[in-house]
Amino acid sequence: MAGPAPLHVLIVEDRPSDVLLMVEELRQAGFDPTWECVQTESDFVARLASAPELILSDYRLLQFDVLRALSCLRERGLDIPLIIVSKGIGEDLAVEAMKDGAADFVLKDRLGRLGLAVTQALSQKKQRESLWHDERAVLENQQRTRLILDTANDPFIVMDRDGRIIEWNRAAKATFGWPREVALGRFLTETIVPPRYCEAHKRGLQHFMATGEGRILNKRIELLALHRDGHELPIELMIWPIRLGEAVAFSAFVRDITERKLAEAALRETEQRLQQIVNTTPAVIYVTKANSDGRVPTWVSQSIERLTGFVPAEVMVDQWWETHVHPDDLAGVLETMSSVAMQDACAVEYRLRHRDGEFRWVLDQCRVVRDAEGLPTEIVGSWLDITSQKLLEEQFRQSQKMEAVGRLAGGVAHDFNNLLTIIAGYCELALDRLGEGDPLRDYLEEISHAGARAAALTGQLLAFSRRQLLAPAVIDLNQVLAEMEKMLGRLIGENIELLIHADPDLWHVKVTPGQIEQVAMNLAINARDAMPQGGKLTIATGNVELDENYVGTHSEARPGKYVKVSVSDTGCGMDSAVRERAFEPFFTTKGIDQGTGLGLSTVYGIVTQSGGHIELDSAPGMGTTVTIYIPGNRDSAAIRNAPPREPSLACGTETVLLVEDEAGVRALMRMVLDKKGYTVLEAGNPQEALQLLEHFQDSVHLLISDVVMPGMGGREMAEQMLQVRPTLKVMYISGYTDDIIVRHGILDSGTPFLQKPFAPEALARKVRQILDSH
Repeated sequence: MAGPAPLHVLIVEDRPSDVLLMVEELRQAGFDPTWECVQTESDFVARLASAPELILSDYRLLQFDVLRALSCLRERGLDIPLIIVSKGIGEDLAVEAMKDGAADFVLKDRLGRLGLAVTQALSQKKQRESLWHDERAVLENQQRTRLILDTANDPFIVMDRDGRIIEWNRAAKATFGWPREVALGRFLTETIVPPRYCEAHKRGLQHFMATGEGRILNKRIELLALHRDGHELPIELMIWPIRLGEAVAFSAFVRDITERKLAEAALRETEQRLQQIVNTTPAVIYVTKANSDGRVPTWVSQSIERLTGFVPAEVMVDQWWETHVHPDDLAGVLETMSSVAMQDACAVEYRLRHRDGEFRWVLDQCRVVRDAEGLPTEIVGSWLDITSQKLLEEQFRQSQKMEAVGRLAGGVAHDFNNLLTIIAGYCELALDRLGEGDPLRDYLEEISHAGARAAALTGQLLAFSRRQLLAPAVIDLNQVLAEMEKMLGRLIGENIELLIHADPDLWHVKVTPGQIEQVAMNLAINARDAMPQGGKLTIATGNVELDENYVGTHSEARPGKYVKVSVSDTGCGMDSAVRERAFEPFFTTKGIDQGTGLGLSTVYGIVTQSGGHIELDSAPGMGTTVTIYIPGNRDSAAIRNAPPREPSLACGTETVLLVEDEAGVRALMRMVLDKKGYTVLEAGNPQEALQLLEHFQDSVHLLISDVVMPGMGGREMAEQMLQVRPTLKVMYISGYTDDIIVRHGILDSGTPFLQKPFAPEALARKVRQILDSH
């Protein structure tokens, strides 16, 4: 004897005693209930997640009622039987609730009926589910039949006993020209039967309906049919009578046999076209047996040769795939693909060796094909070349790495410039106090020279990190190269031939002239070092417009007009490992004391800060070509401004407020300004400076402030000071001046600024220049 039936019940009731009575009644009716009780809508909605099989609800609680519960079920598309169990519900309310979806209602004083009501409600739900599944199966079967008919190569037509068309597939439309929606309901005789045969067709149909016999039924015959446009075509026709319940219908398969040989040729042409489509798609299509131990293709598209250099026959052999997957990828790929039989599909990326020995990245996507019994028969898959995509991903990672290194380099240069300001400044002050014959003078001059070299080094770091202060001008690159040609020739030596191919119609560019000259020199030096035995250095200029296709494979590029400068040498070239790190600061393949490793990194920083980008093409023994792209303007005119004259170093008597958080730099600057006759007020931070200015009653003529300081920036401090002293002039100093500081709001273009490290004379000159300005 079967035990009690498990039943998960959600009860909406505020009287615990009534809940226990309902649960007990369910047990008496042969159920083993597990139940939850709620009294509010929020708790009701939350408990629906536990998927109750039945809901028992009082008609109305203090904060919730049956109609709202039914609404919650409808809103969530849930078919859970809800039975009203209430003390005094009128028939009108009960009917309203039943119309709203309630399964039944039971009065609390007649709970003996609850078991029957629950059994009926659960049975009705089961019937609804069965009906829904049956209807869905019928719909899916109809859709499947429609799909099969529409994918058939030959026309398929069904007509009823009166000769009206009731089915018309896609191939029928293609053959006879009638769209399905127009053909349905038309008589077959007026649709595809030539007029001279219409009467014979009608008589044959009438004869079959009267006797059950037909001259052309169940036979393969050839006759003429009529196209919608009026021309006739020979067809091969087979008609079968079929029973649709009590009704009779006729199904017909039709084949156009116009000049059979031509049809066969057309079929071959169609097959060739399909094959061509498969072979010209970017992906290689392949098929393997599902139960084979190895991945031996039983068929592969011709495009395999484009991907791997091998023809299909060479690929469809044992162990070909295993021996051509990159050894580092094979184990992981096999592990991933081992699950394809369970998951029905698989996608994995790996490297596949080309005939030329190079590896190409491929995306391998495959799917299991199963027979009617669900057993795997074949695996159909594709190999898609994603080498370009992988290259873009690598370029993006490299760009992120270069950005991170650039930030570090800029920060180091900033701090180092503070130290260099102190070293160079005190060195210059000491030299001024020593006579020409003093033995210490040589030592100090060596320190000064070392400081200058260190300043140049930090300048290169700032160039790489794109933190140099730009002073762009519109220039003609051809003119710049022409002026540099003799210097470049001396730089690379007589054993290297220098060729410059200049485009006479070259667009102009807006760059900092000194920086672009530094780019040319650094590239020339690198090329010279790559050709110790001599060779050829070629510099070429030209105009180019980069489109979206180019940008799609070069992550740092932007579409637009560019001036292209390529620098090519015939030197030793670089392997892939060197190419990947070529633009990193301090990376060099040269010997000890033969280079700083900042040449190409400086070029990279200057070009990218100028809005361009750079390409490197090199291989061992094949030389190197560095190509830079700088935004061009075909309409601009080149301007080469003469350098401004330096002001005199006149002393002064004005009062200067000096704000610098680096104590050593602050002390040096005070010493220089004191020596020039200025009255100097100094502060180590903005808060101290604001307090000093508030209590200083006399005039302050100039504020000298570092740009970036802890707690408050120099600009914010200066703005507060100008509110109380509007005639105060301001000069900023900093160890770096990147886009964030100079070009993106912290300082405005043209703001008086002095770059660290600076010499005492440069400081005095800049102060005098600002104080004398109007």
